[in-house]
Formats: sequence, structure tokens, C-alpha cells
Amino acid sequence: MQKDLATMTLRRYAPIIGMLALACADTRADILRLYTFEAAPYQVTEPGLPTGPMVRGETVNTVVCAAGQAGWNTEIRTVPQNRAIHALQGQTIDGYFAVDRSAMLDEVATRTDPIALEKWFFFSKLTPATATMGRIGVVAGSNEARWLKRQGLAVHMEVSTVGQLLAVMQRNRIDTGLADYQVLMNNLARNGAIPADPLHLRFVRYAPLYLYLNNAFAQANPDFIRNFNQSIPDCLPGTFTLAENERAILGKRAAELLRQLSGDIDLIGAIGAAPHFDSMAEILNHDSKWRALAPYRPTPLAEQILALPASDALHRWQEGQHDLVTEIMAITRDGTLAAASRLTSDYWQGDEGKFTEALKLVPGEVHLTSLRYDASSSRFLVFASQPVTDPATGLTVGVVALALDIEHALRADRGAL
Repeated sequence: MQKDLATMTLRRYAPIIGMLALACADTRADILRLYTFEAAPYQVTEPGLPTGPMVRGETVNTVVCAAGQAGWNTEIRTVPQNRAIHALQGQTIDGYFAVDRSAMLDEVATRTDPIALEKWFFFSKLTPATATMGRIGVVAGSNEARWLKRQGLAVHMEVSTVGQLLAVMQRNRIDTGLADYQVLMNNLARNGAIPADPLHLRFVRYAPLYLYLNNAFAQANPDFIRNFNQSIPDCLPGTFTLAENERAILGKRAAELLRQLSGDIDLIGAIGAAPHFDSMAEILNHDSKWRALAPYRPTPLAEQILALPASDALHRWQEGQHDLVTEIMAITRDGTLAAASRLTSDYWQGDEGKFTEALKLVPGEVHLTSLRYDASSSRFLVFASQPVTDPATGLTVGVVALALDIEHALRADRGAL
């Protein structure tokens, strides 16, 4: 009787079981098979789970989240970095992360937008830590190793982990190492490897890291990268957030630049010479047309503004900053663009923080926006803005805003640990 009951139960639920099986089959078909490497806290293998090792971490969570929103499950394994690169080149995996931009990989794979932002430092027991202090050590196959070689800097020793880098430095087998700040701090804390001598740091660069997908996968799934990229901002765990000390450095640098800009260029005159429209409807109509064409070509209004003497002056001033400043704009009290160093993404700035927050400030104060990635230039930028006040009347007539490349702005010596 128990056998008959089991048979009846099975028959009763057979359609549901079949549907679940099909769903599971579909899920298995949409699995993104990825390689990454050990780099706590970004990618960490947790052994001993009932289902086998699990890869977790800040960057892993971002990739899993964005892939999930794009309709895919993920299967992620950690392997040595050189092996991961070979597997991607041989198309035996769908993708590999988190990787610095690579001309070699660009030939065989397609990059997503950045999924992580690392802060690289030279570290040394000597002071100051520089790239010219003799023997440099690095993790073999790492983003840092490839970057050093691209810069023409000789690598004295390659090891398997950052922990090993610290060990060989303690034994005086290298003078300087290169690593991401969080990975370095994680190794010091996790292993209790507090050095006998303090480590001195020198900031090198911000390194945006990407998910590379092999070209066969990208071609077979043409919508995936677009959907994945659109999901990244919602999946980031604060990786692109500046530390308070970094914002303080940027704020000081921005205040100096804006003070210099205001002294060199007649911003009040530039704002006064801006095209004027009688209604918000007209402004938004021009803005809609502007955004539809930018950044590929300008509207007639954009051409008119870019041809203004003030725009030419802003462009020449920007060029004099040697990549530190990537964009400058003068904005009217209505939020419309009065002058710009280059074609902007939109005409009306009135709904953006760099404008609305700057209007709340007193003369001389500076507002910094959050960090954002500019896909067109592959740079991370922060906008600094402040009100433009007419000294004759004391009235705020508009806003001036400039975009800072954070890698250039924050490149400075750091102290000891």
C-alpha cells in the first residue's frame, strides 16, 4: 500500500517535477564559468563547505550580482593568475576577473566596465618607497607585475602571494614591493605579520579592474555585456568610495585649482554671455536634442557655446593642467551651460549635484561629487564645483565646475604604516 501511495504521489506531482527539471536545465545552460585568483578581501576561497569550496569577497559579490541581474548564474574558481590568462586565451572558460586593462587580452576577449577599483602602493622598509630603490618584488602573473613590465621597470623577484612578498622583504631579499592597499593590509592583519620595521608607502595609481569575457561568449551572447554593465552600479559594495583623507586631499587641490581658474578667466563675463532662453520648456527641449547627439557630435547650440571665447579659454586652461583636469564648465544661475572646455554630455546641469550643492555654498567653499567612472576616457573622476559670485552685488550668478582625474590628483607620497 505504501508503494501504491508513492506511485500515486509521483504521478500527481509529475507535471510539477517536469517543470522544475526544465527550469533547472535552463539554469544550468545559463551558467557563466569564470576564473579569478586569491586576493582577500576581493576574492577569497572558503573551504570545507558541504558543496565544496566557495569563492566569496567584495569583487566576487559584484560579479555575481551583476551577472544575476543580467540573467546568468555563475560558477567561479580561484586559480593562479597565469593559468587563468591561458585559459581565457584558449577559450576554455567564459571569463576572468579582476584584471587590469591589457592590450594582449583585448585581442582575445571583451572587457566589461570596471568591477573594482584598487589603490596600488609601493611599500618598503626604507623611506621613501620608490620604484628606483633597487630590487622590486611582485606577485607572479599579477596585474601589478604586468603593469611594471609595461612601464619598463625591472622585476627582481616574483612570488606566489603578497604574504610571501612581505616575508622575502623581511629577509632583505627585495627592497620594494608593489601591491593593492587592501590586499596588503589584509595580509598584515590576517597573518599577524607586523613588520619589525615600519612599512613606508608611496601611492602609485588607481587601477580599475575588469571582467574579461572571451570573444566567443561575447558574440554568442550580444546583450550580456550591456546588461551586465548597466547592473554594476547597483551591485558595487562601496568599492568606488573615496576615503575621508582622500576627499580632504582632493578638496584642497580643487580649491587651489578653482582659485587659480577664477583668477585667470573672467567667469562672471562668461556666464553673462551665455545664450538665454525664456522658458524651462525651451531649455529642456535643447537639452533633449543635446543628449541625443553627444558625445558624437554637437547640436547647433553646442557648436555656438563651444565657439565662445570663454570656452576656448577654458579649453586652453585645461590643457595646461596636463591631464589633471579633464573637463571644465561654467553654468548659469538657471543651470544651463554658459561655456565648456569640451562637448559635455548634456546642456542643462540644473538637476546635478555639482550644480545644486554648489549653490548652497558660500564663496570659496568647494563641493565634491562622488567618484564616477567615465567610460569614454576610462578614467575615474570627481567633479569639484563652487558658486560664482559677482563682487559688485554679492549675488551668486552661477557655478563653475571642473572634473579631476583622481589618479593624477592623489599621486603623492604617503607616510609609514
